[in-house]
Amino acid sequence: MVIRDRMSEFRRGGAEQQQSGVAQPYNPFEDVELGGVTAQQQVSTTTARGHVAQTSVHSTDQFLDEVNQLHLMMDRLDMQIQKLKMKQTTILEQVVVQPKEKDELENLIATIKLKTNELRPHLKNLELEIRNDEAGATSDYLSGAEIRIRREQCNHLKKKLRIMIDMFNDTQIEYKQRVSKRVKRQLDLAGEQLTEAEVKEMLDSKSSEVFYRQVNPLSVAGRIALEDATARHQEIIELERNIAQLNEMFVDVYELVHSQGEMVDRINTNVEAARDYTGDANVRIKKALMHKKSAHRKKIYCIILVICVLLILIAVAIVLGVTLSGGSRSQ
Repeated sequence: MVIRDRMSEFRRGGAEQQQSGVAQPYNPFEDVELGGVTAQQQVSTTTARGHVAQTSVHSTDQFLDEVNQLHLMMDRLDMQIQKLKMKQTTILEQVVVQPKEKDELENLIATIKLKTNELRPHLKNLELEIRNDEAGATSDYLSGAEIRIRREQCNHLKKKLRIMIDMFNDTQIEYKQRVSKRVKRQLDLAGEQLTEAEVKEMLDSKSSEVFYRQVNPLSVAGRIALEDATARHQEIIELERNIAQLNEMFVDVYELVHSQGEMVDRINTNVEAARDYTGDANVRIKKALMHKKSAHRKKIYCIILVICVLLILIAVAIVLGVTLSGGSRSQ
């Protein structure tokens, strides 16, 4: 009897189909690339309004891999924000700012813009997919637990992004305040005695009149101070322009983050409460088990005691019976 090699036949049959140009049957388990995401399917569903929605369906492991990639992107963005903060501190500590330092500062801001543009569409698409999942578009493919896992992960990403956006804005506001103080100090050295309120009003109005006043040519320090104040003023104007551009890029994602922020905080509170409740429940369960074991032992002791009493009664009855029967015979 000859054993047929089925695997060889399958390979040979597949090669013949490819050579003959016959279309291969669709295999839903094969890896495909759709919009940059591998190993996933596209499911068309019709909503209640008659719209056809394309929903990305992939396993929870693949979804978590995608979430990890977004976390890495956010970590890189966070590193750039930290570098920007350190660079701003370095520039403020310098008496004369070198053009190289300003170029590095502008490159950092450009990198933050680029990474934000890369991150924004991924997070928005992820939110759209989860909303379709929650609407029941993928109920045949995903369980309720899997959908909840995806929502929790997405909420965590949005909360992380919200923290980063707030940190970036706080960094820029702090930098502007420190630059304003330096401008005032340099104007004081140049002989322009202005209050902090006047300097703030001048910077907010973007007025440059004070920087073009005549300075005593014999006062070299005053002229250098005025030139530095002028450069800082231009830097603030450029900084505000960059902040405005970044805020425009952040606004779409920030709306998603802001709308979910309170819900995420409530979820975290509930998780902490559930954790505390679980800890209390574990303690109570241990006590209940101890009471159960104690009651079980007491029950065994009672049974043994009853058996002993019965044995004693039986022994007493036997002794009495023997004694009475012996007395009657002697009579």
